[in-house]
Amino acid sequence: MSGRKKKNGKPQFSKASVWTSVCLGVMVLVALLFQDAGLASWLRQSAREIAAAVEAAGFTEIGGGAYAGEDLGTLEVHVLDCGQADAILVLQDGHAMLVDAGEREHGQKILDYLGALGVDTLEYAVFTHPHSDHIGGAAAVLRGVRVENVILSHAVHTTKTYENLLDAVEESGAQVFGAAPGDTYTLGGAEFTVLSPDPAREYDELNDYSVAFRLCFEGSSMLFTGDMGKTAENAILAAGYPVRSDVLKAGHHGSSTASGQAFLDAVAPSVIVMTVEADSDDNLPNPQTLERFERTGAAIFRSDEDGLIVLRFDEGRISVGTERAE
Repeated sequence: MSGRKKKNGKPQFSKASVWTSVCLGVMVLVALLFQDAGLASWLRQSAREIAAAVEAAGFTEIGGGAYAGEDLGTLEVHVLDCGQADAILVLQDGHAMLVDAGEREHGQKILDYLGALGVDTLEYAVFTHPHSDHIGGAAAVLRGVRVENVILSHAVHTTKTYENLLDAVEESGAQVFGAAPGDTYTLGGAEFTVLSPDPAREYDELNDYSVAFRLCFEGSSMLFTGDMGKTAENAILAAGYPVRSDVLKAGHHGSSTASGQAFLDAVAPSVIVMTVEADSDDNLPNPQTLERFERTGAAIFRSDEDGLIVLRFDEGRISVGTERAE
């Protein structure tokens, strides 16, 4: 298996719409339900064509630097618009990884999105921690596509949603890895290293059990944080793990409990992405946290305003496109 574990101003997409490809996936399912083979075949072809159009769509370059190494193609990170929930797809040279799976109602949406892009196998599924807005759709995904490896934190939860996840993982036959700092995995030409949580430590908050990792590709990097709060952030800094990253996926949807100043200073991102919901009862992102983000000078993208967010990494350059559902 190529991904074997080794120890130790906002741009818009052009007319091609990723959201349309997802809708087509739903239409394919409807056509199949009504046994209209001709319509289903046409819709599948349309989904493939739109996926190809998305691949060729214009992105706006907003960061990165020179890269003189081997050209490994491109890496894309698709931050799906699931409101105040996480579902992130990472693609590199035919290899795919899913980071979290939103709420239960997002399971089919994720499967439709994967289908529209021709993804039928996930080399990795990382479920950062047991809250429903990160694992709610996991069982559907695990039963809907082939998943080779699952990475989990050592958090224990008693909800039915978490039990459904564990059952689906067992049924899938995927190899299961417990996240541990320093463990490094490969995804095509990309590499990602776990920074947290520490499996020897118990945390007061379930969010601090989140699997956090740094993804590196052709000299660029992105830091994934789940819902990790300041306690876990400070532990990472104290351990001296490298966190400097071009892109930061903001922890806990921009909450006041995450993204402390010391952590932001160490990461020094050029781009920050947030998964948040419009008119959230939680008042996220927190105004003070948003001010800290703004002081970094980073370009800020948020799902409540931008919808789908796609980041493309290519030879040290970083481009971003967004697509908001009508």
